[in-house]
Amino acid sequence: MKEKLKVLLIEDNPSDAKLISIEIKKHYDADIKLVELEDEYISALKINVPDVILSDYTLHGFSGLEALKVRNEKYPDTPFILITGSINEMTAVECIKAGADDYILKDSLRRIQPAIQSAIKKIIQLREKRETELKLRHAEEQFRTIFEKSVVGLYRTTPDGKILLANPKLINLLGYDSFEEVAKLNLEDEHEERVYRRKDFKETLEKNGEIKGFESEWLTKDKSVLYVRESARVVRDAEGKILFYEGAVEDITAWKLAEKAQKISEMEFRGVWENSASGMRITDANDVVIKVNKAFCDLVGKTKEEMEGNSLCDIYSESEREHIQKRYYERFKNKKIDAHFEREMELWNGRKIWVHVANSYIDEEGEKLFLLSIFTDITERKRSEIQLEKYTGELKHANDMKNKFFSIIAHDLRGPFDGFLGLSEILATDYESLSKEEIKFFSSELNTALRKQFEMLDDLLNWARLQNESYNLALELISLKKLTEKVFEPLTLVANNKGIELKNEIPDNLYISADTNMVKLVIRNLISNAVKFTNAGGSISLRGEKENEFVKVTVSDTGVGIPKEDIGKLFDLGVRFTTEGTNKEKGTGLGLTLCKEVVEKHGGSIQVFSEKGKGTDFVFTLPGV
Repeated sequence: MKEKLKVLLIEDNPSDAKLISIEIKKHYDADIKLVELEDEYISALKINVPDVILSDYTLHGFSGLEALKVRNEKYPDTPFILITGSINEMTAVECIKAGADDYILKDSLRRIQPAIQSAIKKIIQLREKRETELKLRHAEEQFRTIFEKSVVGLYRTTPDGKILLANPKLINLLGYDSFEEVAKLNLEDEHEERVYRRKDFKETLEKNGEIKGFESEWLTKDKSVLYVRESARVVRDAEGKILFYEGAVEDITAWKLAEKAQKISEMEFRGVWENSASGMRITDANDVVIKVNKAFCDLVGKTKEEMEGNSLCDIYSESEREHIQKRYYERFKNKKIDAHFEREMELWNGRKIWVHVANSYIDEEGEKLFLLSIFTDITERKRSEIQLEKYTGELKHANDMKNKFFSIIAHDLRGPFDGFLGLSEILATDYESLSKEEIKFFSSELNTALRKQFEMLDDLLNWARLQNESYNLALELISLKKLTEKVFEPLTLVANNKGIELKNEIPDNLYISADTNMVKLVIRNLISNAVKFTNAGGSISLRGEKENEFVKVTVSDTGVGIPKEDIGKLFDLGVRFTTEGTNKEKGTGLGLTLCKEVVEKHGGSIQVFSEKGKGTDFVFTLPGV
C-alpha cells in the first residue's frame, strides 16, 4: 500500500504539472492541489497545510523564492522543494540559503520521491530535536526552582575555595545581600582553621567521594559564628579529575547552642530550654520521660502532662514502640546511644517527620543517670534533598537519551544515504547504458538498503514515542491467539523460505489487556530475531500461559544461541549490540531495546535464557484478564 501524501504544487505549465503529478503518484497515494498564482497559493495553505510543497522556480507574476518566503514565515515545518528547468551553482546556493529543503531539475523528476522522503525526515528530526530541547529546558527550570526555593543552603565550589553557585537560602544564612558578594569570597582564606576546619572537610570529602553531617562553624558577613551541618559530594570528569564540590548546608545554630547550654548554670539552661526552636527531652535509664520543652511538644503533638512521667515510646506509632523500647534499654545500659543521627519518625497520630537527634548524657560523679536528646525538625530539608536528587536524575537521563538519540540519527540514519544517492544517481544518469541485469541488481540493492533504513527509522520513532511521558497506551481486551495469528501470516513465508518451522502454540482462551499495535511490534521483533539466528531445519515456537495477574509469553528457537557475556548487551540502547544472522541478515540494533520499552510500559518484564549452540528463549509478561 502506497503512503498517503498531501502535496501543494505551484506550477503554471500544465504539461510540467502533469509530469510532476505522474511521478509523485508512482510512489505515493497523493492528494495533489495545483495552484498557479500567489493568492491561490496562500489561500490553499490556509485551508489545508500540506505534507510537502513543490514549486516551479519561475512563475508568471510570482516566483518560487517568493513562495518559499511565505512558507518560511507562516509554515516553517512544511518541507519545500524547488523544481526548475535549469539552474546554475549560484542559484542553487541561493535556494538552499533561502531555506529550501531541496531542488530538482525538470529533466530529473525521478529524484522527486527520494527528495520528498529526505525533506520529510529532516523536518521530523527538527521537530523531535525541538521537543527534546523543550523537555531539557523544563527539567532545568524545575531544578532551578528547587535550587532557588530550597529551605537549606545549596552551593557549588571549586577545590581551591572559589564559590561557583549559592542559592538564596545560603546567601541569607551568611548575611549577604547578593550572590555577587558571596562570589568574591574564597573559602581557603576567609575562615580561620580553628573555625571552619576546611582541611578536614576536604580530606574526608576527596577520600570518600562524599561527606554527610560534617559540622563546623562559619563566619558570617558581620563575623558572627554560624553553626552548620554540611553534606557534600565530589563531582569528577570522565578522567577522574575533580571539577567541583556541591552540597547542602543546614543551620544548626539553635541546637548547638542548646547543647552547649547544658554546661552553664541552671538559670541560663532554663532560658535556652524554654526558648529553643529545637525540641528537647530528658529521659532516664527506664525510658521514662523526665522533662520536655515546648518545642518538643509542638514537634510530636502531645502536651507536657501527656509525656512527663510516662514512657518515651508513647510518642511513636504502636507498631514501633516495642522495638524502640528494647533498643533504648540495651543502648542506655551499654552506653552506646549515638551522639548524632538522623531518622524518620512515625508518630502516634500517623504523621511522619524527619529529625536530627543529638544525644548527650547528664551524669553525677561519673554515673550516667539521664539522657538529654535534642530534636531538630529536618523534614523540609529531607524533602528538598529527595526532590533535588529526583530532578537531577531526570535531567541526566533526559540529556543521556538526547545524546544517544542524536548519535543514532547522525550516524546510522544519515550515513547510508551517500550509498543510496550513489546508486540512485547511477540509475538516473546511466539508465540507457545499463543492462537489464545491472538495473535489476542496482534496484534490488537500493530497495534492500532502503527497507533496512525504514525499519530502523520505524523502530527509532516507536522508541522515541515511548520516551514521551505524555504518550498513553491504547489498552484493550485482546485475544492473544488471534493477535499472534495475524503476526504469523507474513512471518511464516519468511521462515519457510529459510526452511524453518514456525509453530503457534498459544491457547485459544488466553486474553491480555494491552495496546494491540505495540504487542504486535514486540512479537514481530522477537520472531524475526529468532528467524534471523536459526539455521535451516530448525524450529521456532510461541507459547503462552496464565501466571497470577499476568500472561507469560515465550518465544523459543533452536538457533545458534547467545554467549553469556553478550546477553546483558541486548537491551542497552547505548551499546546498540547487533550481529549478522545465519544468512548474513542485518538488524537495526534497536528491536530488542524497543521490545523491553514496550513490555515495561505495560508493567511487565522481559528475560532471556540462552545456551550457545542450543537455542534461545525470550520470556515476557503482560497484564492478563
